[in-house]
Amino acid sequence: MKGALLLWDPKGAKLAHMFSTWLVSGILPMVLRHCRTSLIPKMSEVSLLSDINQWRPITIASIVLRLFSRVLPNRMTTACSIHLRQRGFVKSPGCSEKLMILENLIRTS
Repeated sequence: MKGALLLWDPKGAKLAHMFSTWLVSGILPMVLRHCRTSLIPKMSEVSLLSDINQWRPITIASIVLRLFSRVLPNRMTTACSIHLRQRGFVKSPGCSEKLMILENLIRTS
């Protein structure tokens, strides 16, 4: 599928136009909302496979939807400012600063 996508749009211009259209309209095509869910066994013991609790669901979306979901945060960060104190869900070099702040808060509380 990835190869076919690259043949169809080698520079990504068509995808960029589609993504922009979806962002402006706020409408994601229905065909992209369909995903495939498969069950993966948690253990390899055959006797346990009859129990549904021994299976883990995994859902895979289309490659176009996965690409769009990777582009979306980048587009949002250019439109929305992030507060300087925001620590969660932000790319940063490491968690040592956050751990130091947390330890200090625990010690002083």
